[in-house]
Amino acid sequence: MKAEKTIVCRIVGPNKGKLDVLRREYDKVQEYIHNGEVDIYSATVQAMDKYTDWAHLKDDKEYPWYLRNDTFSVEKADNTKEFDYWLRIPVKDVYGKVTVPVKPHEEIKEEYDIKDSKIVRKDYGFELHLSVSKEVEPVETYGALGIDMGLNKLAVSVSLPDRQTRCYGTHIGDVQAKYYFLRKNCSDGYVRRKWDKRDKNKIEDICHQISRKIIDKAKEKNLLIVIGKLDGIKEQDNGRKMNRKLHNFPHYKLKRYIKYKAKWEGMEVIEVSEAYTSQRCSRCCKIGDRQKGTFKCDNCGLEVDSDKNGAHNIARRGIGKFEKTSSDARGVVTAPEATTVDPTSATQVSEVGGNLC
Repeated sequence: MKAEKTIVCRIVGPNKGKLDVLRREYDKVQEYIHNGEVDIYSATVQAMDKYTDWAHLKDDKEYPWYLRNDTFSVEKADNTKEFDYWLRIPVKDVYGKVTVPVKPHEEIKEEYDIKDSKIVRKDYGFELHLSVSKEVEPVETYGALGIDMGLNKLAVSVSLPDRQTRCYGTHIGDVQAKYYFLRKNCSDGYVRRKWDKRDKNKIEDICHQISRKIIDKAKEKNLLIVIGKLDGIKEQDNGRKMNRKLHNFPHYKLKRYIKYKAKWEGMEVIEVSEAYTSQRCSRCCKIGDRQKGTFKCDNCGLEVDSDKNGAHNIARRGIGKFEKTSSDARGVVTAPEATTVDPTSATQVSEVGGNLC
């Protein structure tokens, strides 16, 4: 099967002439999108027509410069430490192609197939968002890793059958609160916008770290990744302060990162309904009571972190759903956890900030 991902490549140190060419061509692309007739490379026109969302154009927004995969190339650069690759891109009014140095955030391997890609403009210059694909072998799974996403902890995972628990992103709320306070109390619009971008970059970095750790753990133990569906979480009215936190918390971003990184490794990710996973006891399956981050069961006496209890139930639900469709699934789940096992006996580990679950 084919897996795809995007490698971000920063265009580094082009000379003034080449930088002017990039700026001029990028501006022409914007003019083509917003006004129509512009003299740009014909293959670029085809790529723009294919990928631009014409139905939802905004006058004040910049759009990517799309490149057809057969019109550009990325080649390894030799004998230099300043950058890693050469990018050669077609420009209408330049003979041949413009060649600029690029530095990707990871190696571009020879076995990757280059797909249609795009150039985007940032405050510091230009980036190539290089789309690549490769053939991957499906990974057989022998258990499940349940992921429960919340507010006090961005994500809590419980692996079955060994029931190891990990907490991720316990400090992300502090990061967001810090920049929210700075923006709210700043009268300088320029500085406020800088904090917006710094906030976004920090959150993206945290989500990349967490998703990488989750994928590595699942791959190490051949686990099916099970995520609770977040449908409707942002439409709920939980009060002004809680609504703001819900709208700003990067649940969907983290879920997207987990999915595409898992697919790149040939691993399975499924989503299951979260209905009653936070209210049902993960030891006896009876309805219990959740208050202030703690789950208590009056039936069996279990008292455990509520997010851990929810992740445990999500993993178990994922195993049941996957087994029912095993004939069509890519992997095979075996040895599911017995419902009588005490979830409080699980090993507990904290990662990417925060306290033990």
